[in-house]
Amino acid sequence: MQVVPTITTGPPPMSDALSSAMDLLVRRELLAVGVVRGGTLVLASPRLEAMIGQQVGGGVPIARLVAEADRERIARAVEAVSLSPVTLHCDALRADGSVFEAEVVVVRGDLPGGPAVVVLVTDVTERRRAEKQLSYMAYLDPLTGLANRALFLDRTREALVVARREGHAFSLLACDLDGFKQINDQLGHDAGDAVLSTVARRLELAVRETDTVARLGGDEFAAVLPRVLRREDAGAVAERMVAAVALPIEVGGVLCHVGVSIGVATFPGDAADLDTLITRADRAMYESKRAGKNRFTYAATDSGPPTAAVQVPFFAWSRGHEVGNGVMDAQHRGLLDLANVLGDDLKAGRDQETLLRSLHEIVTFSTKHFATEEQLMRDHPGFPLEVRHLQEHRKLEADVASLTAHVDAASMSRTMRFIREWLVRHIEQLDRPLAAWLRDRGAP
Repeated sequence: MQVVPTITTGPPPMSDALSSAMDLLVRRELLAVGVVRGGTLVLASPRLEAMIGQQVGGGVPIARLVAEADRERIARAVEAVSLSPVTLHCDALRADGSVFEAEVVVVRGDLPGGPAVVVLVTDVTERRRAEKQLSYMAYLDPLTGLANRALFLDRTREALVVARREGHAFSLLACDLDGFKQINDQLGHDAGDAVLSTVARRLELAVRETDTVARLGGDEFAAVLPRVLRREDAGAVAERMVAAVALPIEVGGVLCHVGVSIGVATFPGDAADLDTLITRADRAMYESKRAGKNRFTYAATDSGPPTAAVQVPFFAWSRGHEVGNGVMDAQHRGLLDLANVLGDDLKAGRDQETLLRSLHEIVTFSTKHFATEEQLMRDHPGFPLEVRHLQEHRKLEADVASLTAHVDAASMSRTMRFIREWLVRHIEQLDRPLAAWLRDRGAP
């Protein structure tokens, strides 16, 4: 008996399934997809029509769907797109004239009716807003809008790296208000907040555009002045700050009077490293207070060797970081110590090879730490978040390892900020629930 082979024509079953799946997503209004020909949106899925607030019908020119500032750029990008998809970001327009932030994936291809550009549109307005808010909360003081302590230290370290590389000076100003406690005690915290906000604006107006003013907490402020020629230049800025803060501040019909005591320390004349520089600026500020307040004082360069300086780590361990498991807490502390070693390398302006060596130690220790946690989960099976925990370990390993391709002195703030956020997120979201689970099962 002769067997006749079966000849199958048309697309394979998987292609049919994928096509049907895409049709389903479009019909269920889960994808905002459109077809563009000749600069005109000629077809649109129901979700895309809902997003732009109109039906496409005979076609809508792309120019009517993109804000004017982005119109020419988007038109050129859509016209030039090839078979490789491109992701674009723009301000898009609805039919009523309102604007939303859009992420648009565009790709060219052959469709029924001829070649065309396919667009996949996502409204990212809320996501971008959330990202901006998180950024604001993380690095700006919520009351005054000034840089907070974390951002101030980042800017200070950046100034140190640039000063070392380019051979110029920069100054730190430690500032503490005089007479603020009496206002808080007599008029209340609302009045105190109003005074702090006014002081913040005055300090910003007194410095140069390239300078950074920060509120470190309470009535404590600071400023970093990059690229000064001599410490007297920083003294001129400090003098303007003192004069600006001394002006009366009216709050609820009451005139409030505060002053500011400032200490000025300049690299490299007053100190050759950041920790000593911060310490000497702080000591100079207290000299201003002892000398009568409402003035500034230059740092004394003979106020002790560098070893006497108060160390300013990138990460300070506290009981709030503990998860309650001895092994995990010890390893978290080890990770934090390694991160501070990298921070010290960056502060000191050490070479690329040293930076990479310190970062590789963090990667190696992280892998060891994850292996320890995974063994704990095997020894105490049933942890509800085990699968997610393992997946996050793989992702975090890849994230931290990826830094080795980019870390250098110029990207110091970004690198250290990532490690700080990564470490805090790792402890809070993953390890704290695991430690609680282990405690409930009698693990040490």
